[in-house]
Amino acid sequence: MAIQFGAPRMKLERTLENSLRATAFLWPLWVVGISVGGYSFTGATLFLVVLGFLVILRGRFWTQTLRVGGAFLIWVLLSVFLRFSVDSYILSWLGLGAVLLPFFGTYPSGIRARPILDALYWGCLVSFGFAAYELALSFVSLPPLKQIFPFGLWVKGRTHEFLGLTRVKATMAEPAHYARYLVLAYAILDTATLYGYQIRRKFLFGLVWIAALLSTLSLSGIILGFVYLGTAFLVRWQHGLQRLLTTRLWISAFLLPLIFFVSLHAAGTAPSDLYNLFIRRLEQVVEVIQFGIIVGSEGGRVQSTLILFRYFAEQDLIHFLTGEGWAHHDEWLVEKYGYLPEDLTSFARGDLHNAYSVVGISTGFVGLSLFLRFVWNILSSRLRPVPIPIAATWLVARLGSGYVIWATVWIPLLLSSLIFKDLFYENSGD
Repeated sequence: MAIQFGAPRMKLERTLENSLRATAFLWPLWVVGISVGGYSFTGATLFLVVLGFLVILRGRFWTQTLRVGGAFLIWVLLSVFLRFSVDSYILSWLGLGAVLLPFFGTYPSGIRARPILDALYWGCLVSFGFAAYELALSFVSLPPLKQIFPFGLWVKGRTHEFLGLTRVKATMAEPAHYARYLVLAYAILDTATLYGYQIRRKFLFGLVWIAALLSTLSLSGIILGFVYLGTAFLVRWQHGLQRLLTTRLWISAFLLPLIFFVSLHAAGTAPSDLYNLFIRRLEQVVEVIQFGIIVGSEGGRVQSTLILFRYFAEQDLIHFLTGEGWAHHDEWLVEKYGYLPEDLTSFARGDLHNAYSVVGISTGFVGLSLFLRFVWNILSSRLRPVPIPIAATWLVARLGSGYVIWATVWIPLLLSSLIFKDLFYENSGD
């Protein structure tokens, strides 16, 4: 059911579709972006905000998300109202509202999925070009990309190296960010093939995708890739769609990493370094959970999930329900862990690597419940269904990233809900 207000009836289908296409294409291109008030404002963010204004202009709203999302935004505001000065949270609250607003509206049936998928595909290809150049820096003396394109948000990102290789981040600020983008973008494109969409040179595209993902050397990103591949396999197998699986790509998903590691070893990388690259890090994850370690990369990331349960267990009733106040979770972390050196643990800097913990500690149990309900409405709606493999991948991705108001967090959900709505009805003959 949609709530309709009295805005003039306008033909916004093409404007909405073009904005969605621009959002899909610009999603990875942080080379087009600036920082405003400490917040990242990319080209994709701009078009996501435009979509929100178009939703208001169209005046037709999706009842379920409007109610739950509106309640969440109100609760976020109540969690800080009269507790902190307005300037300490207002920009963050407005940013949250801006990225959630596009989910509140209904979209006309005339929006076509295929042009949006094409834009997503070409955005991937552009990022592949930057990734290839960045990978070549490990073998050839070339000027860094920052010197060639000295603008955009990505220039603030640090150059990461491991085993003598430059960790690829392509057009984004961090290798892990690019890895998450690669997995979610491929998940959308690959799932769309079940509904008749054709990826140009799919096998070659898949090989380049795997190579780019490996080149990020992001453990969380590679695990996320297997989350999607595994979930997609199980869902398709359950529905008797084995024939639609690209067998060569699945084999390559296991063969290419083997070739990758053998090549590193042939180039002089010690077996111990190869072991430490992934296996030792997985062992450290187990140790972090077993002994409650909070220092180091693995400690900060794993404990970012577990700390939410400890927070709820230690609080009085008021803080259990309302949290520390929106955009003030960092103050609680610094107060509790600030005695540790900042280079040892992200907690000493006030950083969390888990979106659910950020929401829970900031807005309490009530805020976290509203947030999860809002996400559930998006994922499970019959009006705009998000396929299970994409939904599972997105949910797991939030376990490794503490960003909530970034446009890049919400873009895959918005695109998926609209793309598969159109493809579903197109294939159902409606």
